[in-house]
Amino acid sequence: MPSLVGSEMCIRDRSAISLFSGCGGSDLGLLAAGIQPIWANEVRESACELYQHVTGLKSIVCRDVADVTKFPEAEILAGCYPCQGYSQAGRRRGDDDGVNYLYREFDRALRQMRPLGFIVENVDGMRFSQNRRLLKNQLHRFRLAGYNVSWAILNARDFGVAQERRRLFVVGTRSSERIKFSFPEPTHGPG
Repeated sequence: MPSLVGSEMCIRDRSAISLFSGCGGSDLGLLAAGIQPIWANEVRESACELYQHVTGLKSIVCRDVADVTKFPEAEILAGCYPCQGYSQAGRRRGDDDGVNYLYREFDRALRQMRPLGFIVENVDGMRFSQNRRLLKNQLHRFRLAGYNVSWAILNARDFGVAQERRRLFVVGTRSSERIKFSFPEPTHGPG
């Protein structure tokens, strides 16, 4: 079984679509890894304008992802659905708030597209007891969609970013590809 270790995966020159794209930070990461975002989606007009400025890409569609009926084909699906319900900072939204379930739209896109793999980035608060069932539901859905799924908490400081920022990453590879994914080891630390 081939191994897929962090960004060492043969993903250069691959295409991606990006959901819940915000101002484009995650898509800058895709570009840096040699992955071309060919289509992006964000609901907020101001974020769509900033996305174009930050990434230099004109591929963003500014509308509610629930209104998208057909997603383009791409090899990678990336997304960072809103995290107000999971965040440990600020005012949390209640369990009945629909924003807590936007991962279902990501799952819908995943099942329609059937990409080689996907990447989800979110706050680490998703792993704590009050939100754990939502994380488990996401992992279950993605596995039922036919993906080998791994998740980990990575801290930006361990990879050379000058801030303490823990984020939860969920990575999936299509089960039929028989690829084992491993998260990267920290590149920075004491000394």
